[in-house]
Amino acid sequence: MNISYEKLAEGKAILIFPEASTTEVKHLRPVKKGAARMALETLELQSDKNLTIVPIGINYSGPNRWRSYVNINIGDPIHPEVVEDQKEMPRAIKDLTVTIEKKLSDLLLVLNDNVAQESLNTVLDLGQWDIPVKTGLRVKHNEPEKFIQERDLSLKLNEDVDFDGVEEARPDLHKFDPKPVSFGELLFGALIFIPVCLFLLLNALPVIIGIKIRNKYVRENEFIASIAIAASLGAYMILFTLIFIILLFVVGWWAFLMFLLPYLGLIGLKGRDYLKNIQYRLKLKSKLGQSKMSKIYDNGIRIVQKIQQNSL
Repeated sequence: MNISYEKLAEGKAILIFPEASTTEVKHLRPVKKGAARMALETLELQSDKNLTIVPIGINYSGPNRWRSYVNINIGDPIHPEVVEDQKEMPRAIKDLTVTIEKKLSDLLLVLNDNVAQESLNTVLDLGQWDIPVKTGLRVKHNEPEKFIQERDLSLKLNEDVDFDGVEEARPDLHKFDPKPVSFGELLFGALIFIPVCLFLLLNALPVIIGIKIRNKYVRENEFIASIAIAASLGAYMILFTLIFIILLFVVGWWAFLMFLLPYLGLIGLKGRDYLKNIQYRLKLKSKLGQSKMSKIYDNGIRIVQKIQQNSL
């Protein structure tokens, strides 16, 4: 703890990870008092410091699912105050811990214990309807609408309301109107299906090698995805170099066409995402139906509005 005090006194930042191991559940475990104690005791030693706590919520759509996305939310800063009376320190630490936990909860998709993970996964797929995940080399850093939509849906699930008994009233705010799959989308999907499969197949061997290495050597959940990516990338570089040298001797300058492979793979990934988007929409429409999906979303909005009204 002394090292933390020294770093904070120097104006450095301390990054606190939520836990030492990974569990794939969407529950916010009770926040320990360490962060609050560190902040308040640092202020006790350095009362002139403008110490700030920044809550960060990290939401994985599928930690070990290929091409899944992560949503990172940065909350409003928390500014702890100096505790003048030492006797009040335990209560101040407890109150600050509660504040940190509340701020973190607002940034996370949290499920009650009685909500099945499959239910969340099914309903979160609705996000693919209204605000699809952006793909490509450029990462979009500010997409809060998607998280708001998904959090509303998860709050609805936490209420455990019978879908068939939901009232028909619809709020004007954030009206949810998922678009059905058009004939043009189905036709385009059918046309690109075989080329997409071919482009992905041409780049598949390194990925298969990476998955084999992961399955053989990795047991901890928190390393599954990172090891698979690292092993696949290493295998891709080695295989690409070896095959290029062989082709250079066999077919000459035609071997340079191999440099198109990564671009074909990228096109294949974009096409795959397009096809998966259509699959999601068809699956959800057959599972839930248009009216039920609208009711699920609308009730999530009502719950959020009630929370906002009660907190004012």
